[in-house]
Amino acid sequence: MADMFKRFSSHSAASNESGERKPISKSSNGGGHRRILSQTMIESNSGGHKPVLAQSKPSLVGVLASKKFAQKLSAKILLKRDEDRVSEIESPMEMEASYRMKPYKKFDPCIVRGIMKTVLDARLDGYKYNPKFSANMIQVLSEEIKDGVKELNYDRYKIVCIVHLGEIKGQGLTIASRGSWDSNLDNYASYSSKKETTFCTAVVYGIYKE
Repeated sequence: MADMFKRFSSHSAASNESGERKPISKSSNGGGHRRILSQTMIESNSGGHKPVLAQSKPSLVGVLASKKFAQKLSAKILLKRDEDRVSEIESPMEMEASYRMKPYKKFDPCIVRGIMKTVLDARLDGYKYNPKFSANMIQVLSEEIKDGVKELNYDRYKIVCIVHLGEIKGQGLTIASRGSWDSNLDNYASYSSKKETTFCTAVVYGIYKE
């Protein structure tokens, strides 16, 4: 009987290690009766409920990025609505053809030359040539000259300004330009300024657009 119990218990232990659900028989000490004990499976969650995944909190960067994206999107929608309303309210204005072939006020080279002289003499007074800042200086000079010429209100004229800035080192320089235009309406003005270490030449073209 003892040998039979050892074989049965070893067989039951092997079946438990394999993970299969099999009944375990155990002999009682009293009268040789056997009672069957059912094997219980140990579950990770009590009650057999499904595991609940832990929810991670959203990061602050993600929240701020989403808020910023939502603000941009709402701003675009509001801007589109305003544009649609304005386009519905405003009706396109139709301009009648004037058939005018000449300007009310012609381009005057003498007046334009005076503006160029004022700008160049004021800006280049005490200026020392520096190749690092020459490009910015040329842009400033050309913009100021154009703004001064535009205040003269030459209607239907396209204003073009070209500025040359360089350092004086005993060299010679020749500036030339060529173009096709109407000699009765189109014109130009030029002015050159020379300081101790710097020279500057500016040319302004007034081209009439019919």
